[in-house]
This record gives sequence, C-alpha cells and structure tokens, in this order.
Amino acid sequence: MINIIPNDSSSSKITINNYIDYASSGELTKWLRENFTDLDQVDYQTDLQSILNDPCLGITETDRKSAIHKARITAIIYNVIGGILLILLFVFKKSVLFDAALLIYPIIAVVIILTSKGLIKLFAKPRTPYYTIWMGTFGAIIPMFIKSAADYSILEFNHFWLPFIIAALALGMFIKLSDPNNSATTMGSSLIFAGLITGCLYGFSFVTLTNCDFDRSAEKIYQATVLSHSITNSKGTHYHISISPWGPKSNIGNVDVSESEYFQEPVGSTVNVHLKKGLLKIPWYTVTP
Repeated sequence: MINIIPNDSSSSKITINNYIDYASSGELTKWLRENFTDLDQVDYQTDLQSILNDPCLGITETDRKSAIHKARITAIIYNVIGGILLILLFVFKKSVLFDAALLIYPIIAVVIILTSKGLIKLFAKPRTPYYTIWMGTFGAIIPMFIKSAADYSILEFNHFWLPFIIAALALGMFIKLSDPNNSATTMGSSLIFAGLITGCLYGFSFVTLTNCDFDRSAEKIYQATVLSHSITNSKGTHYHISISPWGPKSNIGNVDVSESEYFQEPVGSTVNVHLKKGLLKIPWYTVTP
C-alpha cells in the first residue's frame, strides 16, 4: 500500500492499495519515488540521526554505532530463540522445566528493553531504526497460552482474577510505557491495544501454568462418565469429551483431550478426574482414562 500525501493541506490523501497488481507497477513505484517525498524514509533518517546524536549511547559516533549493532544482534538472538521455543512446544508437551523457560522468557524481554537505552522495543512502526523483539516474545507467549488452555482445567476462578489482572496489567503497562513518544500517534493507539492483548495472554498463561505446574498438593481422584464426543477444527483439530458431574462439580463438563485419549474414552466409559488445590489456591483438574 502507498499513501500519497499532498503538500496542500486542503487536498485529501491518496491511497493506492495493491499497487503491484498494476501492469507497470515497477514504473509506477519509480515515478512516485522521483516525484514525491518518501515520508517513511524521512522519518527513518530523523530517528537515525536522533540515535546517532544521543550522548547516552556513547561518547563518540563510533560508540553509538557500536551500540546500534549490539542492539541488532541482541534482538536477532532473542527472536530466534523465541522461534525455537515455539517449535519445541511440539517436543516438550509435558515438561515443567520447559514451562518454566516459557514463563521467564517474556520477563527477559523486559530486561532487554530496559537495558537497551531505547534502541530495542517490543513493538515499533515499520521501517524504523529501532529493533523489535515481539516475535521472540510471542514465540514464548503462544506456547504458554496453548499449554495452559489445553493441559489444565480450572474448577473455580474465585482466586484466579486478582493475579491475572496484576500480571496482565504489569506487562501491558510496561509495553505502553516502554515507548511513551508514540502516545499521541496512530502507533500509540495500536500500542495500547497490543499491550492489552499481550498482557491478557501472558496473564492467563502465567497464572494457569504457575498454579498448576508447580502445585505439590495431594490430589483427590473422582470418577465420571463420558457423555459425548466432539471434534472442532478451528486452527487445528481439537478433541473434546463431555463428562458427567463429579465431586464438587455439579454440572456437565467439557474437557479437551489428546487424540489418543479421545479414542480411548468411548461414550459410556468411566474416566478418572484428578483434582488438586493449586499453588495459588486455584483448584484445577485433569482427566485420564
């Protein structure tokens, strides 16, 4: 997409969507670049000069360029490791150590941003000299959310919401405050929304995994009857079973199970429900054949 903004403030902005569909898109792009100022490039150069003139990044320009290079390498390494964590989700499906690494990794992003002297951000507008690490961060948050939603079932949410709100707001506010210069821009508005979504995903995953993974309380085992099966295909195939009321749960429950468990538990069969108190006093359970 190309936005053409005339110098005359009385004229409206011209937007060309999918310009590559034009037969002479290359010539069109060349003509636009020769006859119009690339405002994105202007912004890029302005930001770059601001960085190169920032004494906080070093005494000399060479020191500042070295800081930029270091920030680039740091961002690349962090994003690559985050991508690896996303892939490892399919390897370490039931690993407390892997879950602990996922929980810590977004916190490392906070440390990186705080120590980068403004060169590294979680989110930034395209075509900017600043480096972003949102890919690496979501490389950890997405597996966290998948594991917390698929592996554990919360029985009662009474003690869930307070730690969830604290964790979500903490990360969401940090994302917003990490780039205060964008507060009055479109990117600033997007940053607020991105911070809320990221904070909620992390808050839900952090509370669930912390409560369940590190819970060492004694479990109580109840039995329930499989009432029905269902399969959904939203973003992958998911297997569900409905089970009869059991123990403190007085209504029918819908539980996510693996493909093998799905076919091991026909309608009418009996399953075991393992109930635990939770590290954060949030009762949770799992179902096994």
